[in-house]
Amino acid sequence: MSSLLEKQNNKYIQQVSSFVSIINKLSVEMDDGEYDEKPMFRGNYCHTGFEKHNKIGNNPELLFKFCDLTNVTSTPLIADNKIFFGCDTGIMFCLDENGCELWRYTTGREIKSSAAKSSNTIFFGCFDSYFYCLYAKTGSLKWKFKTDDWIFSSPLIYSGLVIFGGMDGNMYALNENDGSLRWKFKTESWVVCSPALYNDTIYFGSRDRSFYALNYLTGELVWKVDLKSPIHASPVVYKNKIFVSGIDNVMHALDYKSGEHIWKYTTLGPVFSSAAVVNDVLFFGAKDGFLYAINAETSLLKWKVEIGKSIHSSPLIVGDKVLFGCDDYYLYCLNFDDGKLNWKYKTEYKIRSSPVLINDTIVIGSQYLYGIRVK
Repeated sequence: MSSLLEKQNNKYIQQVSSFVSIINKLSVEMDDGEYDEKPMFRGNYCHTGFEKHNKIGNNPELLFKFCDLTNVTSTPLIADNKIFFGCDTGIMFCLDENGCELWRYTTGREIKSSAAKSSNTIFFGCFDSYFYCLYAKTGSLKWKFKTDDWIFSSPLIYSGLVIFGGMDGNMYALNENDGSLRWKFKTESWVVCSPALYNDTIYFGSRDRSFYALNYLTGELVWKVDLKSPIHASPVVYKNKIFVSGIDNVMHALDYKSGEHIWKYTTLGPVFSSAAVVNDVLFFGAKDGFLYAINAETSLLKWKVEIGKSIHSSPLIVGDKVLFGCDDYYLYCLNFDDGKLNWKYKTEYKIRSSPVLINDTIVIGSQYLYGIRVK
């Protein structure tokens, strides 16, 4: 009798183990990077740059141009049908969907950090070395935190923490409610990029040539890898890989658990543009003037399109279209499958900002802030 029970238990354990194995396999296979949308830079914690719920047409027309500022290089934040963005004039603005001003908040220097929103507050860094928390409805200050240098990095908000990098070499985690310091992690040079989050781990690069993985709760080092080049672009996490580029003309794919190299892809110029990814295709621009589309699994080139001028703007994927700005003053819309030009729209200056979407309108910064409706 006991032998029969033992056999039944063993069979049950084998069935459960097989079931768990299948679930784990499916979870990896279904991990396609299309994570829950968040009001933050690149649209989610993994920075995939994919707009799931919108499509755009082929006929761009100007809806608004907001001119009461100088030079928008930060990427606007879309939240609650409002547009939040900073500029080199040192002002954080809130506009409605038609480009009408709702409020403004003046800081001490340029704002190149893109805002993130949580509950009723927005968060961003500034070149005056402060990190700010404002009430989203009114623009009034809730708190601010002093660092030791400029802040270029855009924040993420997770589990009560606001996490961002500083040009003082630190990655910071502040308490969301009051701005008090929870932890900081020191690198050997500037942290320009914006951190990504996956599996409770913070991922980011530094100009000290290293790429880091930290425990989000404690700031303790999980692993780091030497990429042998300063890192400016923000990382992307997709299907258990991390995609990150230095300024040595190389896009890297790393294993998210260990940082081990999976593949490298060499471009003809430094990469400052953060990548976008969906359906196993990775898109990014470079200073060589090309927009690249490569297979995220194998690094094989799908297509590349020569624009001719540097591309700092990070691409946004909307349906079957790829949107990005360029130093030649144009906003481009290419076909996802083959890179063919659908349309382009000329602004009045270099575009270092990345496009975002509010309803059927693309919002992007250049000399001014543009709202371009596409039908």
